[in-house]
Amino acid sequence: MRNQRLTSLGIKLSHDGSVALFEDNKLVQCHEMEKLNNNPRYSEYRLTGSELSDLLRDIGYEWSEVDALVIDGWHTTPFEVTLGGETVPFEVADYGHPYDVRASPPAKKPAFSPYFERDCTSYHHIAGHIFSAYCSSPMAQRGETSFVFAWDGMSFPQLFHYDRGGQLECLGYLFLMSGFIHTYFAANFAPYKECRPNDLSLAGKHMAYIAKGQKQPSLIEGFHSIFGKPVAKTGSVTTHDQMLEFEQALLLKPVFRAKASRFSDDDILTAFHHFIEFIEEVLVRTLAARLNEFDAGARNLCHADGCAPNIKWNSAIRRSCDLKELWIPPFPDDTGAAIGIVCCELVAKHGYESIDWDVYSGLPDRGPAADGQRARESGDIRAAQALLGVQRAADPLQHQRERPRFRVLS
Repeated sequence: MRNQRLTSLGIKLSHDGSVALFEDNKLVQCHEMEKLNNNPRYSEYRLTGSELSDLLRDIGYEWSEVDALVIDGWHTTPFEVTLGGETVPFEVADYGHPYDVRASPPAKKPAFSPYFERDCTSYHHIAGHIFSAYCSSPMAQRGETSFVFAWDGMSFPQLFHYDRGGQLECLGYLFLMSGFIHTYFAANFAPYKECRPNDLSLAGKHMAYIAKGQKQPSLIEGFHSIFGKPVAKTGSVTTHDQMLEFEQALLLKPVFRAKASRFSDDDILTAFHHFIEFIEEVLVRTLAARLNEFDAGARNLCHADGCAPNIKWNSAIRRSCDLKELWIPPFPDDTGAAIGIVCCELVAKHGYESIDWDVYSGLPDRGPAADGQRARESGDIRAAQALLGVQRAADPLQHQRERPRFRVLS
């Protein structure tokens, strides 16, 4: 054994699959599937048992040394992935929409993995966002309490408060709209009609495509009138099915209104994107009001979820919510899910409330560029030049992009 330290392994099975290894509360390494073997973006978990063992061995660990296997929750269980051509089911916890107000400390689902031939534990997917945000934060390092905000693609925006000792309080959702609203709407119009409504690349494509359309103020006003009342209230939506039913009914009206307007699809998509600015206003207003209900002074806020990469919304939250400090980790969306799910385990079972981590806990540099850098550092100039030549042949524009910003004159 490695000095009797606790070794925990977290796995994110669904899109943006990843694996995170911890020793006690120290993040040793986190590997995203899309960064391995040139896998496609958003790849699900795809390491076979032997490949996972090899990965661990590469960083100095053996599979037999792993004390705790922790798996991210999802909205379907069992969740199936393809490993080495074999369909493998995993029993996982719920997604967490809305999060169970009684889950304090975070609710866990003990299970047994026939594939790995060992016990494992799964936690709500939303819990992974909550604890990846808090446990990685400066607030956790200082032993301070914090609010935590989570608004994922398949959940309504929810606010929580974390107190020391594993006490997580769910303060409810702010309004009734999922983070996928952008893509759900866009999938009804060209050129995105063939896209899946939950296509993870669609929101970014939509934001780029709006340059082709006109703003159409009358259409934006129509969206305001449709969305205003439902968004402003927080009715009784307590299950995933109820959430889907509510959002499908909500989307029917703006889609029908847009199709009846006879504006082009380009104009409709542009108008809806500008309408999303209204959602930013609602978000800031409802979040500030909910924070003031519980704490009238300056306060801490952590934020990690599918909507957290929206820098425009984050800037508005920072400006408008009277925060002492706002923390958004560099792995705010599902890229940090494997980290977050181990954080759940550390908080719930072992009393750790902060983690020791840094931004270099990922894959080591590989390929000609990294080999060339090592050769330069060792003084082998001839090898460095040869490797740089290989790199330029593979990507002729790379050397232009990497030219020094300033020229040194001698």
